[in-house]
Amino acid sequence: MWLKMVRISSINEEIFCGEMSDKTVHQVLDILHDFQLLSLVVCGRDSAYVAGNTSEANFNQSLKYYHKLKRVDDLYTINDTIFKFALTFNESDVPEVLSKLDESVGDFITPVTSGNVYIDLIIPGLHKAHGVKWIQDICQIEDHETVAFGDSSNDIEMLRHVAYGFAVENATELVKSAANYMTDANNEEGVFNTIDAILNDESPFN
Repeated sequence: MWLKMVRISSINEEIFCGEMSDKTVHQVLDILHDFQLLSLVVCGRDSAYVAGNTSEANFNQSLKYYHKLKRVDDLYTINDTIFKFALTFNESDVPEVLSKLDESVGDFITPVTSGNVYIDLIIPGLHKAHGVKWIQDICQIEDHETVAFGDSSNDIEMLRHVAYGFAVENATELVKSAANYMTDANNEEGVFNTIDAILNDESPFN
Protein backbone atom coordinates (compact mmCIF):
# COMPACT_ATOMS: atom_id res chain seq x y z
CA MET A 1 0.00 0.00 0.00
CA TRP A 2 1.39 3.42 -0.98
CA LEU A 3 0.13 6.76 0.37
CA LYS A 4 1.25 10.15 -0.96
CA MET A 5 -0.89 12.83 0.68
CA VAL A 6 -3.94 12.50 -1.58
CA ARG A 7 -3.00 9.55 -3.79
CA ILE A 8 -3.31 5.94 -2.67
CA SER A 9 -1.97 2.98 -4.66
CA SER A 10 -1.62 -0.74 -4.01
CA ILE A 11 0.54 -3.04 -6.18
CA ASN A 12 0.49 -0.57 -9.08
CA GLU A 13 -3.29 -0.16 -8.81
CA GLU A 14 -4.57 3.32 -8.07
CA ILE A 15 -7.24 3.29 -5.37
CA PHE A 16 -7.81 7.02 -4.99
CA CYS A 17 -6.39 10.27 -6.32
CA GLY A 18 -7.46 13.78 -5.44
CA GLU A 19 -7.79 16.32 -8.22
CA MET A 20 -7.56 20.10 -8.38
CA SER A 21 -9.56 21.81 -11.10
CA ASP A 22 -7.67 23.64 -13.85
CA LYS A 23 -9.11 26.86 -12.45
CA THR A 24 -7.63 26.13 -9.02
CA VAL A 25 -4.25 25.19 -10.47
CA HIS A 26 -4.10 28.42 -12.47
CA GLN A 27 -5.24 30.51 -9.48
CA VAL A 28 -2.48 29.03 -7.33
CA LEU A 29 0.16 29.62 -9.99
CA ASP A 30 -1.01 33.23 -10.37
CA ILE A 31 -0.77 33.84 -6.62
CA LEU A 32 2.63 32.18 -6.29
CA HIS A 33 4.11 34.80 -8.63
CA ASP A 34 3.99 37.16 -5.64
CA PHE A 35 6.12 34.88 -3.44
CA GLN A 36 9.89 34.47 -3.35
CA LEU A 37 10.12 30.70 -3.78
CA LEU A 38 13.37 28.78 -3.78
CA SER A 39 11.65 26.00 -5.70
CA LEU A 40 8.20 24.94 -6.90
CA VAL A 41 7.06 21.41 -7.74
CA VAL A 42 3.62 20.74 -9.21
CA CYS A 43 2.59 17.20 -8.24
CA GLY A 44 0.45 15.12 -10.57
CA ARG A 45 -0.77 11.55 -11.02
CA ASP A 46 1.69 10.73 -13.81
CA SER A 47 4.65 12.84 -12.74
CA ALA A 48 5.87 15.83 -10.77
CA TYR A 49 6.79 18.97 -12.71
CA VAL A 50 9.12 21.94 -12.43
CA ALA A 51 9.60 24.95 -14.65
CA GLY A 52 12.01 24.60 -17.53
CA ASN A 53 14.38 27.20 -16.07
CA THR A 54 14.71 25.42 -12.71
CA SER A 55 18.37 25.21 -11.71
CA GLU A 56 20.13 21.87 -11.84
CA ALA A 57 20.70 22.01 -8.08
CA ASN A 58 16.99 22.54 -7.33
CA PHE A 59 16.00 19.89 -9.86
CA ASN A 60 18.29 17.31 -8.26
CA GLN A 61 17.08 18.21 -4.78
CA SER A 62 13.45 17.72 -5.83
CA LEU A 63 14.37 14.47 -7.55
CA LYS A 64 15.17 13.00 -4.11
CA TYR A 65 11.47 13.20 -3.24
CA TYR A 66 9.81 12.73 -6.65
CA HIS A 67 11.15 9.78 -8.62
CA LYS A 68 9.26 11.00 -11.70
CA LEU A 69 10.17 14.64 -12.29
CA LYS A 70 9.93 16.56 -15.55
CA ARG A 71 10.82 20.03 -16.73
CA VAL A 72 8.04 21.83 -18.60
CA ASP A 73 8.13 25.11 -20.46
CA ASP A 74 4.76 26.26 -19.11
CA LEU A 75 3.32 25.06 -15.79
CA TYR A 76 -0.11 26.33 -16.88
CA THR A 77 -0.35 23.77 -19.69
CA ILE A 78 0.47 20.57 -17.76
CA ASN A 79 -1.76 17.75 -18.99
CA ASP A 80 -2.14 15.71 -15.81
CA THR A 81 -4.28 15.31 -12.70
CA ILE A 82 -2.77 17.78 -10.23
CA PHE A 83 -3.24 17.17 -6.51
CA LYS A 84 -0.50 19.12 -4.69
CA PHE A 85 2.00 21.96 -4.90
CA ALA A 86 5.32 21.58 -3.05
CA LEU A 87 7.09 24.86 -2.22
CA THR A 88 10.51 25.61 -0.75
CA PHE A 89 11.42 28.79 1.11
CA ASN A 90 14.16 30.05 3.40
CA GLU A 91 13.51 28.50 6.81
CA SER A 92 13.32 31.88 8.56
CA ASP A 93 10.59 33.01 6.15
CA VAL A 94 8.31 29.97 6.54
CA PRO A 95 6.08 31.21 9.42
CA GLU A 96 5.34 34.51 7.68
CA VAL A 97 4.89 32.86 4.28
CA LEU A 98 2.53 30.27 5.74
CA SER A 99 0.36 33.04 7.17
CA LYS A 100 0.33 34.94 3.87
CA LEU A 101 -0.52 31.80 1.92
CA ASP A 102 -3.38 31.05 4.28
CA GLU A 103 -4.77 34.53 3.58
CA SER A 104 -4.33 34.32 -0.19
CA VAL A 105 -5.29 30.70 -0.98
CA GLY A 106 -6.88 29.46 2.24
CA ASP A 107 -10.41 29.73 0.86
CA PHE A 108 -9.80 26.96 -1.65
CA ILE A 109 -6.42 25.32 -0.84
CA THR A 110 -4.84 24.29 2.48
CA PRO A 111 -1.20 25.32 3.15
CA VAL A 112 0.71 23.03 5.54
CA THR A 113 4.37 22.76 6.49
CA SER A 114 6.07 19.52 5.54
CA GLY A 115 9.54 20.24 6.91
CA ASN A 116 11.76 23.12 8.00
CA VAL A 117 11.83 24.78 4.58
CA TYR A 118 8.88 23.11 2.86
CA ILE A 119 5.22 24.09 2.49
CA ASP A 120 2.65 21.95 0.70
CA LEU A 121 -0.57 23.26 -0.82
CA ILE A 122 -3.13 20.47 -0.62
CA ILE A 123 -6.81 19.90 -1.41
CA PRO A 124 -8.91 20.79 1.67
CA GLY A 125 -9.85 17.69 3.64
CA LEU A 126 -7.54 15.40 1.66
CA HIS A 127 -4.82 15.14 4.30
CA LYS A 128 -2.90 12.09 5.53
CA ALA A 129 -5.69 11.02 7.90
CA HIS A 130 -7.96 10.76 4.88
CA GLY A 131 -5.53 8.33 3.28
CA VAL A 132 -5.12 6.30 6.47
CA LYS A 133 -8.91 5.91 6.68
CA TRP A 134 -8.99 4.59 3.10
CA ILE A 135 -6.28 2.05 3.90
CA GLN A 136 -8.09 0.98 7.06
CA ASP A 137 -11.31 0.38 5.16
CA ILE A 138 -9.60 -1.56 2.38
CA CYS A 139 -7.45 -3.71 4.68
CA GLN A 140 -10.03 -3.96 7.49
CA ILE A 141 -7.71 -2.38 10.04
CA GLU A 142 -9.29 -1.28 13.32
CA ASP A 143 -8.51 2.10 14.87
CA HIS A 144 -6.69 0.48 17.81
CA GLU A 145 -4.32 -1.19 15.31
CA THR A 146 -3.04 2.08 13.83
CA VAL A 147 0.30 3.80 14.49
CA ALA A 148 1.68 6.94 12.84
CA PHE A 149 4.70 9.21 13.18
CA GLY A 150 5.01 12.91 12.44
CA ASP A 151 7.14 16.02 12.68
CA SER A 152 5.36 18.72 10.66
CA SER A 153 1.89 20.24 10.44
CA ASN A 154 0.91 18.05 7.48
CA ASP A 155 0.97 15.13 9.95
CA ILE A 156 -1.39 16.59 12.57
CA GLU A 157 -4.71 15.16 11.34
CA MET A 158 -3.12 11.73 10.95
CA LEU A 159 -1.63 11.78 14.45
CA ARG A 160 -4.99 12.72 15.91
CA HIS A 161 -6.76 9.97 13.98
CA VAL A 162 -4.65 6.94 14.84
CA ALA A 163 -4.66 5.17 18.21
CA TYR A 164 -0.91 5.56 18.61
CA GLY A 165 0.23 8.91 17.28
CA PHE A 166 3.94 9.54 17.87
CA ALA A 167 5.69 12.88 17.45
CA VAL A 168 9.44 12.64 17.01
CA GLU A 169 11.52 14.66 19.46
CA ASN A 170 12.46 17.23 16.79
CA ALA A 171 8.83 17.81 15.77
CA THR A 172 7.24 21.24 16.04
CA GLU A 173 5.40 22.08 19.27
CA LEU A 174 2.08 22.06 17.43
CA VAL A 175 2.71 18.51 16.26
CA LYS A 176 3.79 17.39 19.74
CA SER A 177 0.55 18.74 21.19
CA ALA A 178 -1.44 16.71 18.63
CA ALA A 179 0.33 13.42 19.38
CA ASN A 180 -0.50 11.00 22.20
CA TYR A 181 3.07 9.78 22.44
CA MET A 182 6.66 10.89 21.91
CA THR A 183 9.63 9.06 20.43
CA ASP A 184 13.28 9.88 19.74
CA ALA A 185 14.32 12.37 17.07
CA ASN A 186 14.45 11.27 13.44
CA ASN A 187 18.27 11.23 13.49
CA GLU A 188 18.16 9.02 16.59
CA GLU A 189 16.03 6.35 14.85
CA GLY A 190 12.86 7.28 16.74
CA VAL A 191 10.58 5.54 14.22
CA PHE A 192 12.66 2.35 14.17
CA ASN A 193 12.86 2.32 17.98
CA THR A 194 9.07 2.49 18.21
CA ILE A 195 8.62 -0.24 15.60
CA ASP A 196 10.93 -2.42 17.71
CA ALA A 197 8.68 -1.73 20.69
CA ILE A 198 5.65 -2.84 18.65
CA LEU A 199 7.34 -6.08 17.54
CA ASN A 200 8.57 -6.81 21.08
CA ASP A 201 5.17 -6.12 22.62
CA GLU A 202 6.58 -3.34 24.78
CA SER A 203 4.85 -0.29 26.30
CA PRO A 204 2.54 1.25 25.21
CA PHE A 205 1.69 -1.70 22.95
CA ASN A 206 1.49 -4.47 25.55
